[in-house]
Order: sequence, then C-alpha cells, then structure tokens
Amino acid sequence: MKISNEVRIGIIFVATLAIFIWGLNYLKGLNIIKKSNSYYAIYDNIGGLTVSNPIIVSGYQVGQVENISFTNEHKLLVKIHIQKDFNIPLGSIAKVYSSDLMGSKAIEIIPSQNENLHKEGDTLSSSIEQELIEQISDGVFPIKNKAENIMTKFDSLLTVLTSTKSKYFIGNSLSNIHSTTESLNRAFVDLESLVRNLNRNNEKINSILSNLKNVSDSIAMSEIKETIANANKSLFQIDSLLNKVNNGEGSIGKLINNDSLYINLENASMNLNLLLEDVKKNPKRYVSISLFGGGKNKE
Repeated sequence: MKISNEVRIGIIFVATLAIFIWGLNYLKGLNIIKKSNSYYAIYDNIGGLTVSNPIIVSGYQVGQVENISFTNEHKLLVKIHIQKDFNIPLGSIAKVYSSDLMGSKAIEIIPSQNENLHKEGDTLSSSIEQELIEQISDGVFPIKNKAENIMTKFDSLLTVLTSTKSKYFIGNSLSNIHSTTESLNRAFVDLESLVRNLNRNNEKINSILSNLKNVSDSIAMSEIKETIANANKSLFQIDSLLNKVNNGEGSIGKLINNDSLYINLENASMNLNLLLEDVKKNPKRYVSISLFGGGKNKE
C-alpha cells in the first residue's frame, strides 16, 4: 500500500506536535507519560504560587501545580499532580513556602504518621509559610527590635556627645591627653640626652669606679683593719670582765653579789642615823665627854 505524501506529512506533523507537547511538559516538571494522581488544597492566600510550581516531599520533587482557580467562597483552589507511586497519608499538610531567596514558591507535602491513605481527588489540609518580612514585623525574629534599640541608644549617645557640657569635658580630656603626650615626649628626650651623656663619659665613669675600688682596697689594707680588730678584742675583754662580776668573781664581784656587805652597810647607816639623832637631843653629853672629861676625873 502506497502512502501518499499528504499522509506522511500529517503523520510527521502529529508526531512533532506530540513530541513538542511532551517536551514542554517535561521542562515544566510534568511527565505526561508517567501516571500521576490529582489532589486539591484550598488556601486563603497562596503568596504568589503559580501553575507549574513544584510539589516537594523531603526535598524531592514529586509533582507540580496543575491549576489554580477561585471557589464560590472566594478562596483559592489549587489542583496538584503527584506521581502515582507516592501515597499521601491522611492528615498530611500541603504547605506553600518560599523555595529560594528570590521568593519562588512551591508546595511541600508534610506527611502524617497515619497508616490510612488519601484517595485520588481528595482535598488535603493546607497552610502557608509566613513571609520573612512578616516574620520580622511580627517579632518572630528579634532583628527589628534589636535594631530599634540600637538606634535609640545611638541617638541618645549622639545627644550626650553633642551637648555643651560633653563638648567641654571631651575638649578638656583631649587637652589633658595632649599635655601628657608632650610631657612624655620631653621625658623621652631628656632620657635620650642622659644616655648620650653617659655614653660620652663612659671612660670617666669607668675611671671613677676604678679609683673607688682602689680607695676601698687601700682602706682594707690600712691600720683601720687592725684598729677594728683591737676594738673587737677590747669589747671581748670587757664582756669577760662583766661576766666575772656577774658570777661573783673578784673583789668587785663579791661586793656586788654578796648580800652581807649590803646588810652591814645598811646597819652602819642606821646606827649612824641613831647617833646623829642622839647628838641632836643630848649635845652636852657628847661635848662634856670630849672637852671636859679630864676636869671631871680631877674632881
């Protein structure tokens, strides 16, 4: 059977069209050859989700968004295609989230632990991830609050620094720092000058030290050494003498350490006092005896 050119052209056109449709869907992430199941999810807001956005499970794409339409309640009905070999447990959640930093959207299927499975055409539970800007505004991340606190403190610091009193203190402090720096510079200059003078007079200093050493050696070799030795010898003899006196040795030791001498001296002193008192009371008795004793003997 001979095929006409028109039939051939038609077959080629249909095949080309089929390949084009298949390639276009493949580029969108949908394999029309591979079987898939359709599910639905209803949202109040999809945050920029569009048709052909991917369906993700644990970071792996298992399908894509097929259609988005409004319901009678003015909500958004999203139809999704998911590979037939992936089963969705009852209670799983279809969450719209940002898949990259550019804000591209995707739906993540969060499987539940339920053993029962959704049937094709079921409506899944839905949720939407809060936008990063909304999270910052709502205080989920404390960046905004911290930035506001920092700006408030920085503004207060600027107010304090720009006040007249602060300017005076800052200027005074800078002036003191400048004065201190100048004093340190002068001290370093003086120290450097002192070091230079020491270096220039190094020979003289060495000569003076050598002379002092010679004088010290001369003193050590002079009679001062013998005098000090004699003084030490005399001190030793005095110490020996004092030890003997304390021990009662010799006449001085006996006089100092013998109690009988003290007692005799005390008794003699007492008798002398009594005699003086009797002389004061009876002077005639002692005068007649001493002066006229011979006359009485003649009578």
